[in-house]
Amino acid sequence: MTREEIKGILEAILFVWGDPIEIETLAKATRLPIADMKAHMEELIQDLEQANRGIRIHRYENSFQLRTIAEADPFIRNLLLEREEKSLSSSALETLSIIAYKQPVTRIEIDSIRGVQSSSAINTLSARGLIEEAGRLDRIGKPILYRTTQEFLRVFDLEDLSQLPQQPEEAPVQEEENGRDTTE
Repeated sequence: MTREEIKGILEAILFVWGDPIEIETLAKATRLPIADMKAHMEELIQDLEQANRGIRIHRYENSFQLRTIAEADPFIRNLLLEREEKSLSSSALETLSIIAYKQPVTRIEIDSIRGVQSSSAINTLSARGLIEEAGRLDRIGKPILYRTTQEFLRVFDLEDLSQLPQQPEEAPVQEEENGRDTTE
């Protein structure tokens, strides 16, 4: 196969697959070495960018996905108004933030940080594919550990977790004296 034929096949696979697909899976499907596959993917990424096409290939860690260009978003939204998704509640976003920064983390740890029960938010995030189980702790009750998913990276347009905003340094907590004389 020529380089152009391989790139055409890769573009077709990415189009049909829809979700992010790992480089190893692409290499296996095309029966090409991983190093060659990486080179072909880089060429295809450059070709799509230089041709000013309406699609691009986005990289998520070691996976790739065919996506539309940002400039097409308003027009696509006009077509998809009927399928409008509900946004995440503030409690779900707060829970997702904790999981993203502390992962892997248990529900009890999340509840402790938030100060409220988080089961509903965890169920919502799990149902949307933004978090998943990452195993269980080896202690009483075998609590479930949660982590973010590749869907989380896709939704928030991140290549990997290192692109998360830096957490602000915690300011020291100072106790209020409430106007009382503490020199008793």
